[in-house]
Amino acid sequence: MSSADLGAGRGVGLAAVREAVVRHGGRIEVISEEGVGTLFRLRLPLAVSITRVLLLACDGEEYVLPLLSVVESVELTPAKVQEVDGELFLAWRDGLIPLLDLGHCFGTSPASRRAGRAVVLEVRNAHRAIAVDHIHGIREVVVRSLDDLGGHPGVAATTILGNGRAALILDAAGLVNASDTAARRTA
Repeated sequence: MSSADLGAGRGVGLAAVREAVVRHGGRIEVISEEGVGTLFRLRLPLAVSITRVLLLACDGEEYVLPLLSVVESVELTPAKVQEVDGELFLAWRDGLIPLLDLGHCFGTSPASRRAGRAVVLEVRNAHRAIAVDHIHGIREVVVRSLDDLGGHPGVAATTILGNGRAALILDAAGLVNASDTAARRTA
């Protein structure tokens, strides 16, 4: 199938899908029968998967967080943030849980935020919260592994969003470990 076949009448959308599939080492099969319809069969390598994520915004960057470890999101206000021994905690459900600022973690913000949104995670039966500016909803994304790039603690993979921008797919366990390491440094 050529790019011209995808561009006629159905526009840029199908061409963008084709480019993304080819870029990930896959291929598209198109079977069309007049009066019946058209079947698009996408074949992707095993190293690529599709997962449901929460789309987050922090300091002008977009990140995605797999829904598997997300418990809930809450409004982040200064009244809900407490500092104990130099570490931030979120008042949540009759207790306090460690609060990790995503922008501070990735070096895009010099100070931890105390307003915006907090995403509560559960990893290994422990709860942690991540502070971000906004939550843009739930999406399905194609996951591309970062094995060959060495990775960064808290980052599992990458994806290309619908707007064409690349986004990091966050690793909840890695973020929890980062918050545990920060807490041990100040203890």
